[in-house]
Amino acid sequence: MMPFAVVKGVTTPEITLKADANFACDAPTPLLCPDPTPWPSQCALIVSAVTLAMAIHVNAGTLAPKAIALLSVSIVALFAVPFLPARRPVRVGGVSLPHLLLGLGVLAQFLAILRPVMQMTTRSTFDELIPLLVSIGFALIATSLLFLKNRLCAALAFPCVIGAYLICGMWAFYQVPLPVIDVFVFQNDGVAKLLDGANPYAMRFPDIYTPTKSALYYGPGVSVAGWLQYGYPYAPLTLLAGVPGYLAGDVRYSNLAAMAVAALLIGYARPGRISKLAAVLLLFTPPMLLLFANAWTEPFVIVMLAATWFCHCRRPRYMPWMLGLFLASKQYAILAMPLCLLLLDRPWRIAPLVRMIWRAAAAGLIVSLPLILWDTRAFAHSALLWQFRQPFRADSLSYLAWLRPANPLQWTWVAFAAMFATMAFVLAIGRRKRLPFPVGVAMLFMMFFAFNKQAFANYYYFVISALCIALAEYDTQQRPA
Repeated sequence: MMPFAVVKGVTTPEITLKADANFACDAPTPLLCPDPTPWPSQCALIVSAVTLAMAIHVNAGTLAPKAIALLSVSIVALFAVPFLPARRPVRVGGVSLPHLLLGLGVLAQFLAILRPVMQMTTRSTFDELIPLLVSIGFALIATSLLFLKNRLCAALAFPCVIGAYLICGMWAFYQVPLPVIDVFVFQNDGVAKLLDGANPYAMRFPDIYTPTKSALYYGPGVSVAGWLQYGYPYAPLTLLAGVPGYLAGDVRYSNLAAMAVAALLIGYARPGRISKLAAVLLLFTPPMLLLFANAWTEPFVIVMLAATWFCHCRRPRYMPWMLGLFLASKQYAILAMPLCLLLLDRPWRIAPLVRMIWRAAAAGLIVSLPLILWDTRAFAHSALLWQFRQPFRADSLSYLAWLRPANPLQWTWVAFAAMFATMAFVLAIGRRKRLPFPVGVAMLFMMFFAFNKQAFANYYYFVISALCIALAEYDTQQRPA
């Protein structure tokens, strides 16, 4: 029997409305449609990042047939990203496929790090390895907490991973206090010379290698009587960034801090677990111990790229200034300047482009111009012209070294041809559809390094960082209902 309600003496049927999750009496907020999502592009980025990490782990970032195969898989997966359509979410055991694939990739990297460490374990060395093993195990447990639905656990787990990473770095510094590599000498002696009031670009560095290795690394005429005939070979920003670490006791502390800050910027650039897992994927790339010990300068390029994208997502007004610092962080970073169009709204307009360029140029010149004008000729000789005199390295992880042409130096133009072709491809795609800036950066430098005369783990580590930054961005590309 239908119930009735009396309203002002009129008997009417009583109608009961059930609450609808998608209905609100107030002004409704836009809802994100759970279908489709760009999870195929996310999976392709994960495959590209993990396979590239394994490629530089096979032979410590040098040439090997397996490494070339993994590099090829990474390139194919990366260039498939713009063409993969959005699809309905796929879940395995209640976990989305990108989260599951990313978790497996992180686990594979942890195992790749632990395997050579456990092979070194003997009764005499086990005590020395305890801090490293404990910190890696703690990082693995904290990473697993990121998959929990409890927000408090996830919020506390990510800083714990960063802390474990810092312990690993300090352990590496303790084990290798004075690495036998020229990059450490450049950084340490260059900062010391700067603090003494002298120009690092006009100084001369000792040749720490044997004559055979020196001829392989530097080429003819670069090392004379045990001294290199050029000064500090990196950008001024890299030199200035090494000052805090040098004052703290080891110039490599600056590299370690830069990677930790980069991970924080990646993890908090976008909400959600994907961004934090992508930061973990970057931090615990298998050659991480080589990165710590050898004082590679790529951490400064990575933190500037992460800062640029963080400001693009959270603080757009500061983005051009961070972009300028990124372009001035290392010599090859300036090649990404045309891709700055990907940071602008579509359609591209002249006025926003001009505003972004002059701010970026101002930021780059502020940190670079004082050291450039100190001795322009010495800067050009040490930081610019020397880059073109570097010899061909037959152990490079590149297709040029793998094919071994008769005169490899005559084929160095292939790297620039691949770079410009990739640049045109990225801008053509980015003009028609949304393509994140980190994806374009990863494509550009992946091809530039893959066909270059020198390509090693530190170069590809920068590409992995761009892939990890792009992962978080594709997690936010949802279509409004």
